Amino acid sequence: SSDLGCPLPITDNESDENSEDWNKLDQDLQYTKGTAMVRISRQVQRETQQYWMYEYLYREKKKLNENQQPLVFTAIVLGCIDTVKDRYAIYIQEIGYEYRYTSQLSRNLLEGEELQLQVIDVQPIQGILTLSLFR
Repeated sequence: SSDLGCPLPITDNESDENSEDWNKLDQDLQYTKGTAMVRISRQVQRETQQYWMYEYLYREKKKLNENQQPLVFTAIVLGCIDTVKDRYAIYIQEIGYEYRYTSQLSRNLLEGEELQLQVIDVQPIQGILTLSLFR
């Protein structure tokens, strides 16, 4: 009955004699410590993914700049984040990346609208990516 290395759930007949053992199992777990570790590991994972995305963009931009070509992507507007600052959530499908974009247009962007954006500057170590409307 211990195929996985831990006891199986208790049946009604055994509940009185084994209930104390089950209660002791949870006392050893430190949920707050585990939750903090998960939060930290997610942050590290996000930062690592962002770094390598920016590193990829940096290398692609460098490669294209040798031939005097801009690095341009099509982005889809997901929605408005801040109407005062004209900030939008956009999705760049070619690289699978969601980005916070400050619009350079004098009008509001619509959800689902497509934009051609050029990578102007990318600095992976500093976590800087600058996109501009490509015309």
